[in-house]
Amino acid sequence: MRQRKTFRPAVSEPLEDRTVPSGAGGGGGGLSGLIGLGATTQTKAVQLAFQTFEHSYANDVFNVLYATGGPSTTTRAAFDTQVGTDLTTLEGSIATALGSNATLIASIDASLTGPDTATMKSLQTELNAIATPTTGTGHHSGGPWRFLGQGEYDNAQARHAAVQQVQTATTPANAISVATVQTVLRTVESAYDTFQTTYNNDVKTILYGTGGPSATTRAAFDAKVATDIGTLTSSVNGALSTLPASVSASLTTTLTADLQSSGASDTTSLQAKLAAITTPASTNYFAKVWFRINSNWTSGSSHYKVNSDIISAVKAYNTSPPPV
Repeated sequence: MRQRKTFRPAVSEPLEDRTVPSGAGGGGGGLSGLIGLGATTQTKAVQLAFQTFEHSYANDVFNVLYATGGPSTTTRAAFDTQVGTDLTTLEGSIATALGSNATLIASIDASLTGPDTATMKSLQTELNAIATPTTGTGHHSGGPWRFLGQGEYDNAQARHAAVQQVQTATTPANAISVATVQTVLRTVESAYDTFQTTYNNDVKTILYGTGGPSATTRAAFDAKVATDIGTLTSSVNGALSTLPASVSASLTTTLTADLQSSGASDTTSLQAKLAAITTPASTNYFAKVWFRINSNWTSGSSHYKVNSDIISAVKAYNTSPPPV
């Protein structure tokens, strides 16, 4: 069941210092489907069931709660009754999606309609607790839209919790867990943070060292960056130690190619791409800033690629893991 909520937060996110393309970080979105094709099918079915319920809930707000004379005590009672019916339909759809897994079905049903416990509230209880708008608020932001927004927040929380239960319950016994992958990705992120700090220092102390930037300081800079990437590669590959040997061995080859140059013809590794960034023509401040922007973006793109390769390898393994 879901944890009892005491508020519905407004979300904001600070920007990180390093520019990193979104979409394959350590968050839950990039890790969806890690437990294999069967679980993904069930997860999609559960999500679709919730989407149907959420559509019905929105319709109930406008056509039942805000029916003639509403919102009022009478329309709220009718609304709560209709939402209860919609929740029953949701539970039926989830039961169909999960088939014979009676324990999981019962657990999700409890999170939707109860019974409540001292620390947990069902979705139905949460929705019923949203205060009825006063008649005077009318059809504007203080009326149905605000009420609907509060309900949508509760619905989203319940949907996320149900999907997590399905994913956890249907994980094959020897599959790589989401928690394991998250640990790997956090270690990779730490390795990139260390590399970025070192790289920025190299820009300052070597590329822009005495007389720089110049052909001489750039050559010394590229040599030092190659060493730093070697350290990054060792750290990233070391993070794979918790994965099955067959996965880590294959990924070590892939990630090394992602990071270290394979020769003069290489144009895709992090080392090759950083080396290809044009040396600033002078000590002009804006030229230095532009060099940093390009290099930071290149490093961020590399981090994205490494994370994507790790996640893809784990998904492939979990689709058909070897027998226990």
